[in-house]
Amino acid sequence: MEKELKAQLEALSFENGLSHLEKIVNEMENGNLALDQMMNRFEEGSLLSKQCRGKLSELEKKIEILVKDENNPNGNWENFNA
Repeated sequence: MEKELKAQLEALSFENGLSHLEKIVNEMENGNLALDQMMNRFEEGSLLSKQCRGKLSELEKKIEILVKDENNPNGNWENFNA
Protein backbone atom coordinates (compact mmCIF):
# COMPACT_ATOMS: atom_id res chain seq x y z
CA MET A 1 0.00 0.00 0.00
CA GLU A 2 2.74 2.47 0.94
CA LYS A 3 4.57 1.89 -2.35
CA GLU A 4 1.37 2.59 -4.30
CA LEU A 5 0.73 5.74 -2.29
CA LYS A 6 4.32 6.89 -2.71
CA ALA A 7 4.13 6.36 -6.49
CA GLN A 8 0.87 8.33 -6.68
CA LEU A 9 2.31 11.20 -4.66
CA GLU A 10 5.51 11.31 -6.72
CA ALA A 11 3.41 11.78 -9.85
CA LEU A 12 1.83 14.96 -8.47
CA SER A 13 3.17 18.34 -9.48
CA PHE A 14 4.53 20.52 -6.70
CA GLU A 15 1.40 22.69 -6.77
CA ASN A 16 -0.98 19.72 -6.64
CA GLY A 17 1.07 18.11 -3.90
CA LEU A 18 0.99 21.27 -1.81
CA SER A 19 -2.75 21.64 -2.34
CA HIS A 20 -3.30 18.02 -1.30
CA LEU A 21 -1.11 18.53 1.76
CA GLU A 22 -3.18 21.56 2.78
CA LYS A 23 -6.34 19.47 2.44
CA ILE A 24 -4.86 16.77 4.68
CA VAL A 25 -3.87 19.34 7.31
CA ASN A 26 -7.40 20.80 7.30
CA GLU A 27 -8.93 17.33 7.69
CA MET A 28 -6.64 16.57 10.61
CA GLU A 29 -7.24 19.94 12.28
CA ASN A 30 -11.01 19.41 12.16
CA GLY A 31 -10.59 16.49 14.54
CA ASN A 32 -13.41 14.46 12.99
CA LEU A 33 -11.24 11.56 11.86
CA ALA A 34 -11.01 8.19 13.56
CA LEU A 35 -7.59 7.28 14.91
CA ASP A 36 -6.83 4.95 11.98
CA GLN A 37 -7.81 7.65 9.49
CA MET A 38 -5.72 10.19 11.37
CA MET A 39 -2.66 7.93 11.19
CA ASN A 40 -3.21 7.30 7.47
CA ARG A 41 -3.51 11.03 6.80
CA PHE A 42 -0.40 11.69 8.89
CA GLU A 43 1.56 9.12 6.89
CA GLU A 44 0.30 10.55 3.60
CA GLY A 45 1.06 14.10 4.72
CA SER A 46 4.57 13.13 5.78
CA LEU A 47 5.26 11.58 2.39
CA LEU A 48 3.81 14.61 0.61
CA SER A 49 5.87 17.00 2.69
CA LYS A 50 9.02 15.04 1.87
CA GLN A 51 8.11 15.03 -1.83
CA CYS A 52 7.47 18.77 -1.91
CA ARG A 53 10.73 19.53 -0.09
CA GLY A 54 12.59 17.29 -2.53
CA LYS A 55 11.08 19.04 -5.54
CA LEU A 56 11.99 22.45 -4.10
CA SER A 57 15.53 21.30 -3.42
CA GLU A 58 15.90 20.07 -7.01
CA LEU A 59 14.62 23.39 -8.30
CA GLU A 60 17.05 25.34 -6.12
CA LYS A 61 19.94 23.28 -7.54
CA LYS A 62 18.78 23.98 -11.10
CA ILE A 63 18.53 27.71 -10.38
CA GLU A 64 22.03 27.75 -8.89
CA ILE A 65 23.38 26.09 -12.03
CA LEU A 66 21.58 28.62 -14.22
CA VAL A 67 23.03 31.64 -12.40
CA LYS A 68 26.62 30.38 -12.55
CA ASP A 69 28.99 32.11 -14.96
CA GLU A 70 32.71 32.88 -15.15
CA ASN A 71 32.28 35.92 -12.88
CA ASN A 72 30.25 33.94 -10.37
CA PRO A 73 31.61 30.36 -10.36
CA ASN A 74 29.99 29.48 -7.03
CA GLY A 75 26.49 30.02 -8.37
CA ASN A 76 25.45 32.38 -5.59
CA TRP A 77 21.81 33.36 -5.43
CA GLU A 78 20.78 36.48 -7.27
CA ASN A 79 17.72 38.60 -6.62
CA PHE A 80 15.29 38.69 -9.50
CA ASN A 81 12.75 41.47 -9.75
CA ALA A 82 9.63 40.57 -11.66
